[in-house]
Amino acid sequence: MSTKKLLARDVFGDLKINTGSVGSPSYTSIGGITDVTPDSSSTNVDDTDYNSGGWAESKVAQRGRTMEIKGNYLEDPDTGEQDAGQAALIALGDEVSFASIGQFQHTTPGGNIITFDASAEVTWGGGGTNDDAAFSAKLTITGKPTFTPAP
Repeated sequence: MSTKKLLARDVFGDLKINTGSVGSPSYTSIGGITDVTPDSSSTNVDDTDYNSGGWAESKVAQRGRTMEIKGNYLEDPDTGEQDAGQAALIALGDEVSFASIGQFQHTTPGGNIITFDASAEVTWGGGGTNDDAAFSAKLTITGKPTFTPAP
């Protein structure tokens, strides 16, 4: 086994959104991504008591994850057709309640598959005179991601 340093574009470059259903997924690539920033958080419960000998004691009660993606907005200037993955993500960002949760997936270069459910806050358009129009989304992951190791 020879592990290698991987480029972020190879790990997250084909982030996909499920445009089918949970029971019958059809994953569509989100185009134009230039930057992905995953983040995690945790909430600890304080277990410290008089028997702790003056040392704080705690355990993780809850974990959370987010993923911020940034990139270039993609649209056919002749037809107005948007990148299918960006269009699906923009639509998800307009939903509320149960409909606000979408399913995402990405596959590492070694074939490991990470699948997760998330809501999205999407911003598109904007930029300076000489900039490409921007596209960004903050995905708030709900529940534990599923990791499927490479076969």
